[in-house]
Amino acid sequence: MADDYPTEMILGQEGTVIVGIVNHEYRVVNYSFAMTLDGEQLQEPKAIVLAHNMTWEQNVTFKPGTAGTDMKLQLMIFNEENYTVPYRDLHLWINVSGQEPVEDNLL
Repeated sequence: MADDYPTEMILGQEGTVIVGIVNHEYRVVNYSFAMTLDGEQLQEPKAIVLAHNMTWEQNVTFKPGTAGTDMKLQLMIFNEENYTVPYRDLHLWINVSGQEPVEDNLL
Protein backbone atom coordinates (compact mmCIF):
# COMPACT_ATOMS: atom_id res chain seq x y z
CA MET A 1 0.00 0.00 0.00
CA ALA A 2 1.38 3.39 -0.94
CA ASP A 3 0.01 6.31 1.02
CA ASP A 4 1.30 9.50 2.58
CA TYR A 5 4.81 9.34 1.16
CA PRO A 6 6.90 12.34 0.03
CA THR A 7 6.26 13.26 -3.61
CA GLU A 8 7.94 16.68 -3.76
CA MET A 9 11.47 16.90 -2.35
CA ILE A 10 14.48 19.19 -2.42
CA LEU A 11 17.92 17.86 -3.34
CA GLY A 12 19.70 16.86 -0.12
CA GLN A 13 16.44 16.59 1.85
CA GLU A 14 15.67 13.29 3.56
CA GLY A 15 12.40 11.50 2.90
CA THR A 16 10.83 8.69 4.90
CA VAL A 17 8.58 5.81 3.88
CA ILE A 18 7.09 3.10 6.07
CA VAL A 19 7.98 -0.37 4.81
CA GLY A 20 6.24 -3.52 5.99
CA ILE A 21 6.84 -7.20 5.27
CA VAL A 22 4.56 -10.00 6.48
CA ASN A 23 5.54 -13.65 6.13
CA HIS A 24 2.61 -15.92 5.17
CA GLU A 25 4.78 -18.72 3.76
CA TYR A 26 4.43 -21.28 6.59
CA ARG A 27 8.21 -21.35 7.13
CA VAL A 28 11.09 -19.13 8.21
CA VAL A 29 12.18 -16.95 5.27
CA ASN A 30 15.31 -14.85 4.75
CA TYR A 31 14.26 -11.66 2.98
CA SER A 32 16.34 -8.76 1.74
CA PHE A 33 15.00 -5.22 1.32
CA ALA A 34 16.54 -2.79 -1.19
CA MET A 35 15.66 0.71 -2.41
CA THR A 36 16.67 2.46 -5.64
CA LEU A 37 15.92 5.85 -7.20
CA ASP A 38 15.97 5.78 -11.00
CA GLY A 39 18.08 2.61 -10.81
CA GLU A 40 20.66 4.00 -8.37
CA GLN A 41 20.95 2.12 -5.07
CA LEU A 42 20.10 4.40 -2.15
CA GLN A 43 21.42 2.17 0.64
CA GLU A 44 22.87 -1.23 1.30
CA PRO A 45 20.27 -4.04 1.15
CA LYS A 46 18.90 -4.95 4.59
CA ALA A 47 18.60 -8.61 5.65
CA ILE A 48 15.33 -9.51 7.40
CA VAL A 49 14.51 -12.97 8.80
CA LEU A 50 10.84 -13.68 9.55
CA ALA A 51 9.05 -16.75 10.88
CA HIS A 52 5.58 -17.59 9.61
CA ASN A 53 3.00 -14.88 10.46
CA MET A 54 5.69 -12.48 11.69
CA THR A 55 5.68 -8.84 10.57
CA TRP A 56 8.57 -6.43 10.09
CA GLU A 57 7.65 -2.75 9.80
CA GLN A 58 10.07 0.15 9.88
CA ASN A 59 10.49 3.78 8.83
CA VAL A 60 13.08 3.85 6.06
CA THR A 61 14.85 7.13 5.35
CA PHE A 62 16.39 8.00 2.00
CA LYS A 63 18.14 11.01 0.45
CA PRO A 64 18.04 11.61 -3.32
CA GLY A 65 21.47 12.27 -4.84
CA THR A 66 20.16 13.93 -8.00
CA ALA A 67 17.33 16.22 -9.02
CA GLY A 68 14.66 15.23 -11.52
CA THR A 69 10.99 14.93 -12.38
CA ASP A 70 8.95 11.72 -12.19
CA MET A 71 11.82 9.81 -10.63
CA LYS A 72 11.09 6.15 -9.90
CA LEU A 73 11.61 5.25 -6.24
CA GLN A 74 11.59 1.46 -6.18
CA LEU A 75 11.21 -0.59 -3.00
CA MET A 76 12.11 -4.26 -3.52
CA ILE A 77 11.83 -7.40 -1.40
CA PHE A 78 13.95 -10.40 -2.35
CA ASN A 79 13.66 -13.86 -0.80
CA GLU A 80 16.28 -16.51 -0.19
CA GLU A 81 15.41 -18.35 -3.39
CA ASN A 82 16.44 -15.51 -5.72
CA TYR A 83 18.42 -12.40 -4.78
CA THR A 84 18.57 -11.09 -8.36
CA VAL A 85 14.88 -10.72 -9.22
CA PRO A 86 12.53 -9.01 -6.74
CA TYR A 87 10.02 -11.29 -5.04
CA ARG A 88 7.77 -8.26 -4.44
CA ASP A 89 8.25 -4.65 -5.43
CA LEU A 90 6.53 -1.30 -5.27
CA HIS A 91 7.44 1.85 -7.11
CA LEU A 92 6.55 5.42 -6.25
CA TRP A 93 7.04 8.58 -8.31
CA ILE A 94 8.78 11.61 -6.79
CA ASN A 95 10.00 14.99 -7.99
CA VAL A 96 13.27 16.35 -6.65
CA SER A 97 14.08 20.03 -7.22
CA GLY A 98 17.69 21.17 -7.43
CA GLN A 99 17.51 23.93 -4.86
CA GLU A 100 15.45 25.31 -2.04
CA PRO A 101 12.77 27.86 -2.88
CA VAL A 102 13.82 31.47 -2.35
CA GLU A 103 11.68 33.44 0.11
CA ASP A 104 10.80 37.07 -0.54
CA ASN A 105 12.31 39.26 2.14
CA LEU A 106 11.45 42.60 0.63
CA LEU A 107 11.16 45.46 3.09
